[in-house]
Amino acid sequence: MTILTKTTLTTLLLLPLCTMAGEKVTLRCPDRGWAEVTFHLFQHVSVLWENNSFYISDARRSQSHKFYTFTNRDILSVKNEFQFIYADSGRAVSCSILSRVPTQDLRLETLR
Repeated sequence: MTILTKTTLTTLLLLPLCTMAGEKVTLRCPDRGWAEVTFHLFQHVSVLWENNSFYISDARRSQSHKFYTFTNRDILSVKNEFQFIYADSGRAVSCSILSRVPTQDLRLETLR
């Protein structure tokens, strides 16, 4: 196989990776203020509450909802809105969306 063929095949295999990106959602939630939820690739989700980061320990899906349980035991329910069920009180709250932006695309460099 020539170097040109190898380079072409590698480029074609990596092209889909360059177009995948996640989403960062900034929320305002009762009793906790703002939260920054990042939906990374491959079902990985993290939340930042006032400079404390938590990651999902469990993700489940029903017919209409997605549920993400974080390492602090808070649960995020996503359907048409974002709701948190706080672990410390068991209380469910609806959060307001402040912003939604795509995260940066993954760029892989190839060595020649």
